[in-house]
Amino acid sequence: MHKQSPRYGIAQLSGESADTYQKRLKDDLAKAQSLITAAGCPAPSTFAYPFGKHCKNSFPVFEELGLKALLTCAEGISTVTEGNTECLKSLKRYNRSGTTSTAAFIKKVFGEVKS
Repeated sequence: MHKQSPRYGIAQLSGESADTYQKRLKDDLAKAQSLITAAGCPAPSTFAYPFGKHCKNSFPVFEELGLKALLTCAEGISTVTEGNTECLKSLKRYNRSGTTSTAAFIKKVFGEVKS
């Protein structure tokens, strides 16, 4: 499901029923989790939306599979409130290219740092 065609990320396809979409998503994520746990790692509790694409019909699947923190592609700082699990469904993040130096990345996120 994480390819660009015919599906873009994990977005639900036009005309795809919620049940069909949720089954495909669950099968896809369960396979990934199975490969991760078979390698001796714990099942993940965090998921980054491929290409930032998602829909509300994905949330029950994430919950069922124990995925609690969901990362968008939106850059910024998120506010997390204790007891509010809704704020964990669309956490912002900063993407860093492998060609960006640590200093340049810190400057982008925090602005000019005074020493």
